[in-house]
Amino acid sequence: MKKTISLHKTVSRMANEIIIAIGLLSIAIGVLQKLFHLDSIYDPRLLGLTPKDFLAFGGIFFLLAIAVASRRILKHLEILIENK
Repeated sequence: MKKTISLHKTVSRMANEIIIAIGLLSIAIGVLQKLFHLDSIYDPRLLGLTPKDFLAFGGIFFLLAIAVASRRILKHLEILIENK
């Protein structure tokens, strides 16, 4: 019996990985801004956003990734229960 991965699972997995990557990038930008702020008297802002904003965005993206992953897991479990 050959296992095949459906296109929906692949797209869902890729979307989750992209959301996690955006979250990591956002947190990295926030940390770099904060380090630059500690080193100088200049108040760094990127597009008017402070380091706290970027850290908040990172947290939101991680929560979104958890929600997408848990939805996928629950859908998979539902299919397993229906097949029994």
